[in-house]
Amino acid sequence: MNGTRIPSKLCLFLQGARARAGLSQKDVADELGYKTSQVVSDWERGYRSIPSNVLKKIAKLYGVSTEEFFQAILEERTAILESKLRQTFGIK
Repeated sequence: MNGTRIPSKLCLFLQGARARAGLSQKDVADELGYKTSQVVSDWERGYRSIPSNVLKKIAKLYGVSTEEFFQAILEERTAILESKLRQTFGIK
């Protein structure tokens, strides 16, 4: 694997919400107490999950409703589960 991923809907949601809020990845990392912006980059590329204890903070920081953020995460997790179940049962 070459490390290239197609951005998921959640990744695109995070990138767009941050951009609309006028924040850089470094701004977000600083606000949340991370030493580098790499963690935010990893969230936006789907390489790392966002810790549950910062989800509300991110929603507030990005100016999105918790409901909108919840829906984006739910859709992402549902798609992942569906894919795994299809693979398990051999369903295309």
